[in-house]
Amino acid sequence: MGGSLAYLFGSPPSIPVSLSPTPGYYYQVVKGDLPSKIAKKAYTDTGLADVRTGLFLLNDNPANNHIKKAAAGWESYKIKGLQLNPDYASGDATAAHGSGSTYPLLWVPPLDGRTPDQMSGGAPGPQVPGSPGAPGMPGPQGPQGPAGQVGPAGPPVSNDTVMQLIGDYMESHPTGGGLSKADLATAIAQYMKAHPVAQGAPGPQGPAGQAGPAGPPVSNSTVMQLIGDYMESHPTGGTVTQSDLATAIAQYMKAHPVAQGPQGPQGERGARGEAGPQGSPASDGGVLDLDQARAFVDARIRVAIRNLPAGGGSSTGEMNWWAIAAAGVVGAAALMAGQQMKRGKGKVFS
Repeated sequence: MGGSLAYLFGSPPSIPVSLSPTPGYYYQVVKGDLPSKIAKKAYTDTGLADVRTGLFLLNDNPANNHIKKAAAGWESYKIKGLQLNPDYASGDATAAHGSGSTYPLLWVPPLDGRTPDQMSGGAPGPQVPGSPGAPGMPGPQGPQGPAGQVGPAGPPVSNDTVMQLIGDYMESHPTGGGLSKADLATAIAQYMKAHPVAQGAPGPQGPAGQAGPAGPPVSNSTVMQLIGDYMESHPTGGTVTQSDLATAIAQYMKAHPVAQGPQGPQGERGARGEAGPQGSPASDGGVLDLDQARAFVDARIRVAIRNLPAGGGSSTGEMNWWAIAAAGVVGAAALMAGQQMKRGKGKVFS
């Protein structure tokens, strides 16, 4: 039915009134209510009907004829509708407009449009609201929630800070006994010394920092100079002299030289040097070009032919023919070399 019920007295003697608009019950209109809002809550929000249907159910039901009707707010429907103004007697379901200063009681009919008199079983008898009951027993405590995250660590508290706080407190709250502030401070200081403030667990080690730049090299002579300067300002009181100590240190340094740092990275490759001067061109002495090679072969062959005997057939003539053949071979070789020279091989040396 949507909300608890209260029962008001007026005319008729008993009137069922719902605390929210509910079909089949009266509803006490309150400030800010509009017919469209009441129809929406009673019919549309409950899935019974649309706002327009609910509006006409409220406006047309005879049980609401005591409420003034006018065109204001109903222009879109072109009819005169309910005007929910505070002009009615309190608690009276039939009070006429102008009978009081309370908002009217509005009948919210069911979908079939019945009036209060047509409801089956009649209206309930008059009932007086009882006094509020005693508050119920509190329910059992719920389970404990999960632990929250640990808050950030507070600033460190030193013994001096604790002593300062105690001193400030004692100045504003002096003791009434025989214990002086100095005695109490001494006792607290002794206790704090024996029971220092507990430190939290150390955190994880941070990442290693970058290595610093290498310092300047330190030679043995530099170390000796530093030791000498120190000895002059802090002379020894024993029998060891400065020279004896220097000698002992020099011997130690010789046996334990200062360690050298790691070798640095290899430097970048230097720029390429400039090209050297070009050598002098070769001389042409003893060089044959192609034409010279041909002339040379022809001359050799002619010499060999002139030396042939007139009769032929002798051993000497045979040897000269061999000379002509040899001259031809040499000529062929020279010509082949000349052709290679013309293809780009340069000149031919004899």
